[in-house]
Amino acid sequence: MGLVDEIAAVTPIDRRRVYVFGHSNGGFMAYKLACTRPDVFAAVSGLAGATFAKRSDCKPSVPISILHIHGTADQTIPIGGTVLAAAVPSATQTVKLWAGYNGCAASKPMKRLRNIDINATVKGAETQVYSYACPKGLNVDFWRSVGGVHSPKPNANFPVQLMGWLLKHQR
Repeated sequence: MGLVDEIAAVTPIDRRRVYVFGHSNGGFMAYKLACTRPDVFAAVSGLAGATFAKRSDCKPSVPISILHIHGTADQTIPIGGTVLAAAVPSATQTVKLWAGYNGCAASKPMKRLRNIDINATVKGAETQVYSYACPKGLNVDFWRSVGGVHSPKPNANFPVQLMGWLLKHQR
């Protein structure tokens, strides 16, 4: 991957621990990278974006861990999906598609693990953490932020939680 190679040429990096995180349009881009170059990244996370609606539009060559984060009050990219230039799947469809790509138990419901507090504008532990049962070393997780909007105000716990999730994964 060009940019990763350029960075590696001037700065030592651990190629087993290269991650992508994107918000909104960047979230769509993160999923496109997961579809086209999953061999480059250890894990991908998207906030208020989505993957391709049609399974045939994404053919990852290797499994990759995915974390999808979405607010229930997002009116720009609704959590239930929408149509922009093309169909945008719902948040649950996004993670279910990735569970299928990764050989996780996509036919079974996600397991609710706990709640976490990552949004400064919503009181308490507003974000519900869900996970699919996946092969060892892989995760397909969904953080459903109850009351969260398209551009949430993250609290100090957000980067800790996000980086903790990403750093659990290596290629």
